[in-house]
Amino acid sequence: MLLATGLLSFVGAMAVLCFLRLVGVALLGEPRSAEARTAHESSAWLTAPMGLLLTASAAIAIFPAPVVAAVARASGSIRGAAAPALPDAPLATLGGVNSLVGCAIVVAWGVFALLRRGKPESRDATWGCGYLAPTPRMQYTARAFAELFVAKLLPERLRPRFSQATPTKVFPEPAAFASTCDDPLMRGVYDPFFVRTGDRFARWRWLQQGILHVYILYILVVLILALGWVSLHAWGKA
Repeated sequence: MLLATGLLSFVGAMAVLCFLRLVGVALLGEPRSAEARTAHESSAWLTAPMGLLLTASAAIAIFPAPVVAAVARASGSIRGAAAPALPDAPLATLGGVNSLVGCAIVVAWGVFALLRRGKPESRDATWGCGYLAPTPRMQYTARAFAELFVAKLLPERLRPRFSQATPTKVFPEPAAFASTCDDPLMRGVYDPFFVRTGDRFARWRWLQQGILHVYILYILVVLILALGWVSLHAWGKA
């Protein structure tokens, strides 16, 4: 139970960090491209499915008992159980608490909307940092929101890799700084495997001549070998 609680807390913290990073990149700072400067809300064909998912999630939170019963019946049929085993949990109480929390959120949103009603809106550049004309290159990047977690808390193999060329002379030379945050599984497992496999199969590339007669000859050789193998197998049994 303690391990499960820790894992759930970790997943929740990761979700909060991901959404914080998403909100910071998408809604804060100067637009990073011309397309971002003229961005607008998507059409109803794209927002309606998200609304349906939101409604379904809220319904499951408020009425968890029917969903859990349906899942229990499905798992029971897969396991071959005669009667589904329902979890020993106060689902009705959980649904009531979720209903109260949802109503509180709706009421708070309504009160905030009423307080803001009729007041003028003001627009200004975010994260000016004292600059008169800030540019997108002078603001936080997407990884800056997750730098503490990614660069300090993750294991060494999962952290981003940095390469830098710092000036060392009195008159500085051109300096550079770069970082890569690729997938460790791709970097350490998939890429080396496919590179080695591709190099080994590349040695057999001379078999692919692109000539129909050569391919027919391959088929003929395989048939002869197969007939020879069948004949030897039958002779061995005899």
